Amino acid sequence: MKIIASISRRLQFLFSDNDYSYLNGAFQELYAEKLYEKGRTFATIWIVGEIFKSAPSLMTAAIYWRIMMLRNYMKIAYRTMRNSKGFSFINIAGLAVGIASCIFIVLFIRDELAYDRHHEQFDHIYRVAFDGIVQNNRTHTARSCPPLASVLETEFPEVIALTQFRNYGYPVFRYADNVFSEERVLRTTPGFFDVFTVPFIKGDVKTALAQPNAIVLTRSMAEKYFGSADPIGKTINSDNQFDYIVTAVIEDVPRTSHFHFDFLTSIYRMQDYYNPAWYNNDFYTYVVLKPGTSLKAFEEKLEVTVKNHLDPQIQQFFGISYDQFIEGGGRFSYFLQPLKDIHLHSHLEFELDANGSMANLFIFSSIALGIIVISCINFVNLSTARSSLRTKEIGIRKTVGSGKPALIGQFLFESTALSFLAALLALLLVHLFLPLFNNLAQKQLSLSVVMNGYWPIGFLGFVVLLGILSGIYPALFLTSFK
Repeated sequence: MKIIASISRRLQFLFSDNDYSYLNGAFQELYAEKLYEKGRTFATIWIVGEIFKSAPSLMTAAIYWRIMMLRNYMKIAYRTMRNSKGFSFINIAGLAVGIASCIFIVLFIRDELAYDRHHEQFDHIYRVAFDGIVQNNRTHTARSCPPLASVLETEFPEVIALTQFRNYGYPVFRYADNVFSEERVLRTTPGFFDVFTVPFIKGDVKTALAQPNAIVLTRSMAEKYFGSADPIGKTINSDNQFDYIVTAVIEDVPRTSHFHFDFLTSIYRMQDYYNPAWYNNDFYTYVVLKPGTSLKAFEEKLEVTVKNHLDPQIQQFFGISYDQFIEGGGRFSYFLQPLKDIHLHSHLEFELDANGSMANLFIFSSIALGIIVISCINFVNLSTARSSLRTKEIGIRKTVGSGKPALIGQFLFESTALSFLAALLALLLVHLFLPLFNNLAQKQLSLSVVMNGYWPIGFLGFVVLLGILSGIYPALFLTSFK
């Protein structure tokens, strides 16, 4: 008997409770008959063979009738929506607006979280920022001093690459008849390309900024100044003072970067770059640390190093030692900021671009959740209010033998079907209004990002879950009628 129960239990998921009880009972009777006639061994072997012999036809029949039931669900759902056009429209439209609003918010949040992820080493890139108090003046800035780079390079083996750069200002660049005042120009070191991932179109990454008169252009700037001509080796004049030789063309900086530029020039022409003063924080310093480096230990070591280098300068300019400077309420501290956290978590002085806010993302997430909850409540209220119109239908179905699980399945299928229709309408609404949303949010969002990778599967699961959550209470409520 145990072996029959064990085998039949594995087939239970294919049948209703009544069918399963009938089949299990039939197998038990056959087994008992053979047990009486032939003995236990023969009966066991025979009944196992009969179960496996009949399993394909039983499974085929069970699957067939499940498909027929699903087909019946679809017909009933279609007729219900057709006969209640106003109710169906209100439910679908309300749910579609809720889903569309959530899609807009999800696209915005996903875009904000994607900043600086295009760099291959983004997990190990850090910006060295400054927090200090000098003569009662508080400074909390994203910039650092020029000599910091050489100290990090020579005294910190944890640093495997670093770069410094500074805004050029607003130079006027000239080439032939093309004259433009530019804003996004950076003076930087050759190590820039070792820290950040910059795709090269033309030129050599190893020599692009090796010379003081070198300049690197983005693709859009190359087209702006040179059109379709090859810009490599051509000369661009700056402010009628300096001539720069174009050594490379790179791809435009991705929009999801916490800083942007159109030109890169060599930092070696800047006199300020050679300034040995540690209190002159005018440069941006980025480092790549070895995997596994402890940030706390690195910052503690940096604090000691800064003290050793700063102490003579404090004595020279203020006539006191570094310890006296600290005891008098002064502070001079550098700290590391992970690159991936800068856009949402850093709000220092002299940020390169306007940053986002993690608090805003939490607020938007709460709004999205609230919209979906309200949409589901609206669906439940409308379905429950309409329940009086379906009491006769439910009564007739129960009278002709329909069980409560089958009725619940019918209503859940209807709510899921409405959810799918609402999702399709929501995608259409997002497609139509996304340009307006981009203009409002100053973004370049695209619906295609949620159609790649695991996003379609996740969206499909979300729609099914939404349909079940929206329909579970009406289903239980409607099928509870005697």
